[in-house]
Amino acid sequence: MFDPQVAKALIDVAMFLEFSDDRIVDPDAAVSALEDLAANLQMATPETRAALTQGIRSWVGSYPDRVEFVSNLPETLGII
Repeated sequence: MFDPQVAKALIDVAMFLEFSDDRIVDPDAAVSALEDLAANLQMATPETRAALTQGIRSWVGSYPDRVEFVSNLPETLGII
């Protein structure tokens, strides 16, 4: 069974890397970290990727200021 908190943690990390000010996180380091995250998630089983996608989408309403980002995150990470 997939724990939805895992999806929330991934959303939060992705949002931090994507939206942090350049003074907080070096932009090149943020891109590299997101690419590494995506590459690792893409190696998960199809079942895990599907569960993660569903988990991410279940949290969309919890991020009213970032609905589009969260909605598109599975595609951005290349897990669907």
